[in-house]
Order: sequence, then structure tokens, then C-alpha cells
Amino acid sequence: MKKNIGLAIAEDALNLKEVLKLENPSHIIKLEAHISDWLGRGSKLITNDAGDLIFLSEDGLRCVRFDFNITRPHNNVHAHVEAKVNGKWVKSGPIYPLDVPHN
Repeated sequence: MKKNIGLAIAEDALNLKEVLKLENPSHIIKLEAHISDWLGRGSKLITNDAGDLIFLSEDGLRCVRFDFNITRPHNNVHAHVEAKVNGKWVKSGPIYPLDVPHN
């Protein structure tokens, strides 16, 4: 049975949230490994117009976006796990680090 893409994105978002809970310097290495596993080989790091980081899969159908510079409509820094389905981006919703208010 094929997995629902929305459910898959939500599960990946929850996994990313677990990685963001880590409080030691190795968290960046683990976070990068988790992102790379989901995006696959050939993924690349780009920035958007705001200068925020986006990890993009080689096929351009999956990304992990970190909203550090422009957080609107949210008030605090956060991340999104996204997948392009039928030409439209399906988003996980904001993923906040543990020490950041969730709004």
C-alpha cells in the first residue's frame, strides 16, 4: 500500500523535531545526516531571497527549509519539511527548536 505523502511529510517533520531536541554540538552533524537521508544523493544547499537556508533534493521535489531571517507569518525561527506533489508544495507546518516559543 502506498504511503500518504502528507503523512510521510508529517512523520519526517516529527523525526526532524526529535533531532532538534539535541543540546550538544553534535546535533548539527546528526541533523545534516537526517536531512541528507531524506533528500537522497545529490541534494544541495541553496538560499532563498531572505537568505534562509534550504536543503533541496536533486530532483527538486523535496526540501527542508529553515526560516531564520524572515519568520512570517510565525513569530520565531522554525523549519519546514516539504514535498512537491502534483506541482504544489505540501508543507509540514512549522517545526520549532525546543527552546523557542511555538507561535
